[in-house]
This record gives sequence, structure tokens and C-alpha cells, in this order.
Amino acid sequence: MDSSCAVPRAEQDFGSQYAKEHGFSLDVSRIYDADSAQRVQFDLTDDQQKALTLAVEHGYYDVPRVANQSELAEKLGVSHQALSERLRRGTKGILKEVLPTISSNENTSRNL
Repeated sequence: MDSSCAVPRAEQDFGSQYAKEHGFSLDVSRIYDADSAQRVQFDLTDDQQKALTLAVEHGYYDVPRVANQSELAEKLGVSHQALSERLRRGTKGILKEVLPTISSNENTSRNL
């Protein structure tokens, strides 16, 4: 591990002790420094992050929907199909990180 990215042992111990004292258990899979925490992208490409950000900012995910994919695609200068793919793959990438029960296996049964 690059020592410049390592979390000092005292800080690890403090976090573990705090969690224990407050009834939490820790399962650490990733550690980010505080300065880059806002830039965590859940393995998104830059294009996926831009598409998702634009969709949220312009009300694509609102109910009722304020913007449609054609409008967003035009703002990004891409086709409707390209935007749709970016939104779907980006959303899947986020959900796989946020919902730990989702398998990363692409061939998982899709019975609904």
C-alpha cells in the first residue's frame, strides 16, 4: 500500500473504538481521504457521471419527470441511445456499490 494513502493507525483505532462504544460494527471495504470524498464516482466513467448529474439537475428523475432523455442528450451533444446507455450503466454501477446484495456477475438470472 502507498504510505501516502495509508490511514494512520491511531485514527483507525479511534474509529474502531468509537463504533464499538456506540453499538456499531465496522465492515470497511474502502477508505477515502476527506478531501476526495465528494469525488467518489462508484467506478463511473466521466461520461456516465456527467449524464447522471445532468439528469438529476434537470429533473429527469423527478415525479413527474421534468426533462426527457432526448432533451438531455441534446444538451450533452450525444444521441438518445448514447445517453440511455450512460444512464443505465451508471445507475447499475452505483447500485452495485450501494446495495451489497447485487451480484457483479453479468449473467445472473433475471427472473422477475
